[in-house]
Amino acid sequence: EKKEFELLMEAKSDGETVFFYTAGTADTVTCLLMLAVEPDEVSFLSLEGKMDRAELEAALANEM
Repeated sequence: EKKEFELLMEAKSDGETVFFYTAGTADTVTCLLMLAVEPDEVSFLSLEGKMDRAELEAALANEM
């Protein structure tokens, strides 16, 4: 199944840039991708499952 991802947010700090991408509907996220890019390292995280979009966005906003 092909998923369409959209950029949820981008955060920059101390030479690192973190990107969060989501796939799903207006109310539900079915996949969350996190990509953390540093000058000499890249980290990738993929979470699959049903997540309430509003709760997820609030949680990420509180952490950034």
